[in-house]
Amino acid sequence: MEHSTTASTVYFNIGVQALNLLVFFAIFYFGFAKSIVAGLQSRKDLIKKLQFADQEYETIIDNANLASQEIINEANTSKKTMIEEAQMLAKQKADEIIWTASNKAESIVSDAKVQANSLESEIKSNYESLVKTTAGSYLKKIFDKEPDLQSAYIKKVSEGIIE
Repeated sequence: MEHSTTASTVYFNIGVQALNLLVFFAIFYFGFAKSIVAGLQSRKDLIKKLQFADQEYETIIDNANLASQEIINEANTSKKTMIEEAQMLAKQKADEIIWTASNKAESIVSDAKVQANSLESEIKSNYESLVKTTAGSYLKKIFDKEPDLQSAYIKKVSEGIIE
């Protein structure tokens, strides 16, 4: 038994094989190829993102450094302004204290001058009476100790009045 192959059988076998290939291609394409293509596409997208991630990271770091430098500069400016204001307020307070102390000192000096002038005028006005009082006290002590001197003193004073 010999097999003979005719051209129609060969064409039929080629057609069946082509149909078989088409079925396998459809199963592969609709079953596996779409998910494989999607996976490959997502990997391509991730690779692109990773390529740009370093650049984006550097950009973010640069922006953060610039922002931090700006914040530091603002803080330094604010600090400088606060120090200047504090110095100005301290100078104003010092001037105020000096002015108050100066006024108090002038008031004390003025009061002292008034008091000195008052004491001076009182001493001048009471000088004669103080000298008489002091001399009288001194004479009284002397006369109490030595009564003979009292009579000699009275005699001498009366001679001075008569002449």
